[in-house]
Amino acid sequence: MLGRVRVLLAGFRDGYADVRWEENRRIQIVFRGKALTECKTYSTQGGHVRAFAGGGKSFRSVSRPEDLPEALRKAEGASRAVGRSRRQPVTLAPAAIKGEYPVRPESDPRQVPLAEKLDLLAHYNELALRIPGVTTTTAYYQEWSSRRVFLSSEGAEIEYEL
Repeated sequence: MLGRVRVLLAGFRDGYADVRWEENRRIQIVFRGKALTECKTYSTQGGHVRAFAGGGKSFRSVSRPEDLPEALRKAEGASRAVGRSRRQPVTLAPAAIKGEYPVRPESDPRQVPLAEKLDLLAHYNELALRIPGVTTTTAYYQEWSSRRVFLSSEGAEIEYEL
């Protein structure tokens, strides 16, 4: 999919366009008192396309990667339509950036099995419930990670993880 977007961006000669794509993952574990009330993992993804062409600008959002090429084409057409109605064209300063900027922690929490995270939170929750006078607890674990990609018609290609 990003290969097709690269081809479209490379052919974007009259103006500027860029694509941002992200894939997010979240884990959530919650104890309320002795009860495990949540233990879930879910993912989201989405992207944005910006186009500056013909003196105008346009923006599109998508939630499926296969929709990026069409969004780019529509954004280009819309930016040209907007440009025709402007007295003064929208212009940008040029920039070209390539690179990868990975975050490299000493240990990656994504590599710890969910069962191990659940057991550790349950242990801490149980320790808190043993304290005299404590009648209930809320123990909460949340983990979020994101993989992001940025591509532009000027040749920028940046991929990183958070």
